[in-house]
Amino acid sequence: MKIIILFFLLLFAAPAFAKGGFWVSNKLEVGYNKAFVSNQVTFNRDEFTKNGFATGLKFKLNDSTNLKTFYLLENAFKDNWKNNHFVGIKLDLKLQ
Repeated sequence: MKIIILFFLLLFAAPAFAKGGFWVSNKLEVGYNKAFVSNQVTFNRDEFTKNGFATGLKFKLNDSTNLKTFYLLENAFKDNWKNNHFVGIKLDLKLQ
């Protein structure tokens, strides 16, 4: 239980004390059956720094394994707002 509490403290408190300062990232994801679309925006201090739009499919392989295939269109301040295209697969495993 102590490890879980420590993990959540590091997850939520560490970014606020990072060298780069305060940042916020928010993701909205909606879907129907296996299809989904999502949008994620990131603010660093008072600046809008990154935006990402994704669409894809989610599959439940069994009780402890999920698979997500997606296409991500992302643009960021660090890349002079050029579009970056990603095609990916995400595998989620739940250990019991």
